[in-house]
Amino acid sequence: MENMKKLDYIDKKLLNILQSDFPIVEKPFEDIAVSLNTTEKDVIQRIRLLKYENKIIRQIGPVFNTNSLGYNRSLAAFKVSEENIDRVAEIVNRHPGVSHNYKRDCEYNLWFTIAVPPE
Repeated sequence: MENMKKLDYIDKKLLNILQSDFPIVEKPFEDIAVSLNTTEKDVIQRIRLLKYENKIIRQIGPVFNTNSLGYNRSLAAFKVSEENIDRVAEIVNRHPGVSHNYKRDCEYNLWFTIAVPPE
C-alpha cells in the first residue's frame, strides 16, 4: 500500500459522514458535497479511491440494529494455526451475520462478532 494517498481533512470528514450521518435525501452525495464545500463529483471520486484503491472503505450499506430485530448476537474466538488463519477468516466472513473479524496476537487469535435471526 505504498501508493496509498494520505487522508486529508475532507477525506476524514467524508468517512465520518458515511459512517454515522449519511443523509437520507434524494441526492445524498450532493448533500454531502455541500456540507464539505466541494462537488458531488469530488465526493464520489474520493469514495471510489477510499474503497477501491486505498481499501479504507470495506463496504457501503446499512448497519442494522440487531437488538431491534430480535437477533441473537455473540462474540466468538477461534484458535487457528498461523498457516490457516487467512483461509479460516475468509470462510467465517462468508456468513452474512459476521462482522468485526480480527486477527489477534494471543492463543485465541481470530475474534469476530456474529448475529443471527431468531428461530
